[in-house]
Amino acid sequence: MPELRKDYFTNKFVITNSERLKRPSDFRRTPKTSIDKKCFICSNFNRPGQVGILESRGGLVAEKRSESNKEDEFFKHIPAFGYHYIISESSHELRFDKLAVPRLSEMLISLQEKGRSLYSKKGIEYISIYLDYGIEEGTGTSHPAFELLTLPEIPPIIAEELNAVNRSMYDLGICPMCRVLSVETGGPRQILSTTHFLAFAPWAATHSFEFWICPKAHQTTFLRISESDIYDLALILRSTLGGLVSALGRVQFNLVFHNSPQEKSNGDLHWHIEVYPQIKRWAGMETGMNIFINDVSPEDCAELLGKATRKQLADLVGVT
Repeated sequence: MPELRKDYFTNKFVITNSERLKRPSDFRRTPKTSIDKKCFICSNFNRPGQVGILESRGGLVAEKRSESNKEDEFFKHIPAFGYHYIISESSHELRFDKLAVPRLSEMLISLQEKGRSLYSKKGIEYISIYLDYGIEEGTGTSHPAFELLTLPEIPPIIAEELNAVNRSMYDLGICPMCRVLSVETGGPRQILSTTHFLAFAPWAATHSFEFWICPKAHQTTFLRISESDIYDLALILRSTLGGLVSALGRVQFNLVFHNSPQEKSNGDLHWHIEVYPQIKRWAGMETGMNIFINDVSPEDCAELLGKATRKQLADLVGVT
């Protein structure tokens, strides 16, 4: 029977219809092999006068400061609100599911260092960290590339989660994400556990095969975690994204960091990463009613991705 589920923190509702479960092969995606236009990263990196290129531990960092809402060709795909950085692996052909863990770790360190430096700037309320990987329409790229965009306001979804934190702390005296972790650890929606992080399919996943990665310890922002935590994060990211591709093919996905606003008094959000595979288009129910239909139950998602992800982890750490 279809089941109506509510998100842990927000007012999003999801209809999970496990009776419609298909074979994993029915979800497999093969992206286009030809691209009509040149990759904007390959076309614009190292072009003097248009963008500044800085060598960084994590690859190439493209920097632009937006003034008076002016945009150039390189950033025409994104509305700029101040500072925008792209931290990218320079190779167009290297996929996320094949990226070496040390290399991914270096990219995360560069991302963290750049984010820390930006919070000293005036007019920045929130730093959005995300990636759009392999998206054929819109703003995606085939490069392993994180994007960092500063915003003058806290995004609504982060504000909602901060309100949930404040309510939970007032009523129960505990972080709501810490409560979620106590439920999901070792449960039917767990995908992978490493030393410092847990990957799981959320109770009310809005996308088929959506999963979250969350630090086990209570931490408020990715920008403050230690270098050892970063390496473990790179390991679980590489394992889960590799497992996603192994199970479903070269599926396109979005990945978004949810962090507490730095040095602000809006709350104490337990930071985490949300990964949204782009398998089907949303219909009127999702876009018009904010009620989502998921063809795969989170429990079935965790079973499938867990098996593929554990194999990826074993291969990465040399366990046979």
